[in-house]
Amino acid sequence: VTANASSAAIGSVLAGSAGLTTAGSGALTLNGSTANTLSGGVSVTAGTLALDFANLATPTNLIASANALTLGNGTLSLKGQSSGTTAQTFNGLTLNAGASAIAVDSNGGTATNLTLGTVTHNNGGAVNFTLPAAGAVAVSNTNTNGILGSWATVGSGASQKYATVSAGNVAAYTGGAPAATPADMTSNTGTVNYDLAAG
Repeated sequence: VTANASSAAIGSVLAGSAGLTTAGSGALTLNGSTANTLSGGVSVTAGTLALDFANLATPTNLIASANALTLGNGTLSLKGQSSGTTAQTFNGLTLNAGASAIAVDSNGGTATNLTLGTVTHNNGGAVNFTLPAAGAVAVSNTNTNGILGSWATVGSGASQKYATVSAGNVAAYTGGAPAATPADMTSNTGTVNYDLAAG
């Protein structure tokens, strides 16, 4: 599927073994009442792939969980149902070059959970997580020097932090040292995580 600057929604079932790839700056929304059975992986190379669970009778895996997710300068947006628990699982996440994002909206529901499996980071890749108000984003990785990686962050603006893995879930890292001067960062051994002041 190629999405240009406009937006589109698909409510029918996507099947077959060729996977799903989105490109372009637009947004593609999947909001069907039946789970998509496609296989072959999901790749968001630009723009946004939005998973809206509003119409799914049982809000679990709008996309079949055997699919791996690949992001490269793209955004995955997940919106849960307004009541109960919503869940989506992917069979691993690969981050390719570009600034990617994962945004999970619990939408007033009890919990909206996204399980990503193992995150594989390739050169030039970065991801920012917007965590749900209720629910979690789970990964299988362990921390390096306290964080998921210098390429992963949580939040935005003055509240943006490195991402850490806490009890298997992505969380905002709160152990950063304040960076008073650029020398604080250039003189360290690579094992200290610094927080920058707002702005």
